[in-house]
Amino acid sequence: MEIPGMKSRSEEEEQASFFDYLAGQMRDHPWLVVAHAVPNGGARPARTVMRRGKACRVSVEGQKLKRQGLRKGVPDVSIPAPRGPYHGLYIEFKRLPYLDAKGHKVKESLSPEQRAYRRWLTALGFLVVTCFGKDDAVTILHYYAAIPPGPGTDYSLFKDPEFLTVTKGD
Repeated sequence: MEIPGMKSRSEEEEQASFFDYLAGQMRDHPWLVVAHAVPNGGARPARTVMRRGKACRVSVEGQKLKRQGLRKGVPDVSIPAPRGPYHGLYIEFKRLPYLDAKGHKVKESLSPEQRAYRRWLTALGFLVVTCFGKDDAVTILHYYAAIPPGPGTDYSLFKDPEFLTVTKGD
């Protein structure tokens, strides 16, 4: 039941719930060990500095991450495991639609940067989807896992516990 003014769970909560679900899928699909979040979103601590006589908000952490390759628009989750014709799966999370205080339905949309990355990754052979909540992402994951492995991949290695073990010498 939707209650006006009550937002749905945040994008971050939905994504965390999806990763909890992924952890439970590792036995059947050990190749999901390569799934990871792409930390492009989120607020960065900022401070006010003066530039040319004007006060500006600057995030030192944000500037540092940009120099290290942070890019606006990159989808939230990457699963770089080829399946069928796809080189991997990217998921952009959005919160579930909700009713605002006036009872109007609110559905988040993609930013121009997110639409561009979606276009670019699709052109490179990736499956790129926008999921409204964990349940959408789980549905896509099951669809993707049902596709046979892509050419040149060896998923049998992921059945060996030793292969999946992280050691100091790696």
